[in-house]
Amino acid sequence: MLCNPLGSLLNTTHKQFLMRFPKTIRSCLAVLALAPVIGCQTQRADRVSEHNLLEADMAFARAAGVEGVAQAFRDYAAPQGMIFPQGANPVTGRDKIFQLMQQNRGALTWTPRGADISRAGDLGYTWGEYQFHEGTTNAPSPVHYGKYLTIWKRQPDGEWRFVADIGNPSPPPD
Repeated sequence: MLCNPLGSLLNTTHKQFLMRFPKTIRSCLAVLALAPVIGCQTQRADRVSEHNLLEADMAFARAAGVEGVAQAFRDYAAPQGMIFPQGANPVTGRDKIFQLMQQNRGALTWTPRGADISRAGDLGYTWGEYQFHEGTTNAPSPVHYGKYLTIWKRQPDGEWRFVADIGNPSPPPD
């Protein structure tokens, strides 16, 4: 007669099989079984949050076109938001940012291209491309191209506000 060490396990029900393991091992098996489902939910939530952050940057760009760039920067900045103007010191605070942006003579537009957020969902960044059309008279406006990076923080009310914004020049697109 042949000896089958698994024979007794094969003749048991699913519940009886699991009951042979200590409670901690059963708990670990349950967590492992749910891990793919939990991971998918987290990834889906991250994509939704990234989409929401990208939408916030798009709304910021639209507001700049409707309300003016200076007002949009004031409205979308966190209370201690900062901008890093090229060749100048950082500017901190909504009102100071507003004052500086009012001095720009020309039209600034930008197109968000991507976003990412922290695992906690409270900090993220967007990046994209901008165009600045100088406001000159009697001549065609020179156009300056560039890219930008904006760091956003979710506020206590759930809204995204930028905490840092920086851009730098790029060559004209092909």
